[in-house]
Parts: sequence; structure tokens; C-alpha cells
Amino acid sequence: MKIKLSVPMYLSEISDAVNGRLNVSDVLIEYICTDTRELSGGELFFALSGEKFDGNSFTEAARDREAYTVGKSDGDCIFVPD
Repeated sequence: MKIKLSVPMYLSEISDAVNGRLNVSDVLIEYICTDTRELSGGELFFALSGEKFDGNSFTEAARDREAYTVGKSDGDCIFVPD
């Protein structure tokens, strides 16, 4: 799912909201996405986990599509422990 934010937010604001650690320079984000197939670059990919999938296994694919990532890896733009 890809969602346009009604009010664009900086990565630092999003990092604060999810109690994460920002690992990159701050940029303005207009779209968030939970499906790497819908990424076109510049969006923020949230690595969500469910019963049948683990979004953290797709963060590298999201970065390959030039997206910013929120996940459990130190390589993610915003690191979250859980």
C-alpha cells in the first residue's frame, strides 16, 4: 500500500514518532509505502511484520529502489528495535 501524506514530514519527525534512530541526513517525505512493488524512489518504506511475512526481509529491495527504510537493520534509514 502506498499513501500520500496529507502533510509531508521530515525523516527526523518520523523517527521521533516511532522511537527510532535516524541513520541518514534529514529529508522531506511525501509518501509512505509497505509494498516494495509500489516503490518508485524517494518514498519511505515501513518494514511491517505479520503472521505470514516479515517486511524486514524486503528492506534491501526497497533501498535498491531508492526508498528510505524503517526497520530492524542498522542499515535502515530509521532503525527501530521492534
